Amino acid sequence: YGLHDQFLKQSNRLIEAGHLPGPSHSFELVREFLPTVPEAGAGLLLSSMFANNVLVINIAKGGTTTYDGLATTSPQVPNRPSPDVTANITAALAVVPKPKVLLLAYPTNDTANNYSVAETVDNLLAIRSAAITSGLDVIVLSTQPRDLSPTLLALLVEIDAAMSAAVGPCFVAVRADLAGSDSKLNNLLYDSGDGIHPNDAGHALIHTKVRELIDSRSCVTLAAP
Repeated sequence: YGLHDQFLKQSNRLIEAGHLPGPSHSFELVREFLPTVPEAGAGLLLSSMFANNVLVINIAKGGTTTYDGLATTSPQVPNRPSPDVTANITAALAVVPKPKVLLLAYPTNDTANNYSVAETVDNLLAIRSAAITSGLDVIVLSTQPRDLSPTLLALLVEIDAAMSAAVGPCFVAVRADLAGSDSKLNNLLYDSGDGIHPNDAGHALIHTKVRELIDSRSCVTLAAP
């Protein structure tokens, strides 16, 4: 939950290329293709976790906002999406076996939809709180650079500052590393071509940052080796 929707696109490509027999995003089905099939592209983080016998379940959906991720019982906010019962924190907590760690990432859709900084931060913290209350460790990924106006790009900086202050060592900052000199997604190194989604090199950078945080044991409780 919260992993970038790029992997959903990659698994769709596996289906379209005939590697998978039908519409499925099960990592148990996809995992064997991660190291070898070009269409699996952005599977670095996932394949690394599989190599360490970690089951990763992704219920994220492309195009969603933090409102979609709120608990099912959350009150409806006028002119905002209702929680998506197939991809929200309630759905994540219902996964069997029960998750131990939540990776929470809503990079830019809120801001692109002109939601305020306070809305995004409050929603992220509400999702995080629900997970922690249920006994999960929560890793919060920062926003990401995107082809937005300077005004909206400045809001991403505010969101990251607020979230970093709120979650401390459980915050993974990737926005600045993925950005070019114009604060948008670096089109020479990390842009997949649409100004929104990172390419494989961008995902490799995110993988490294998340892995470093996990290995630091400053946020996630790891089993003894």
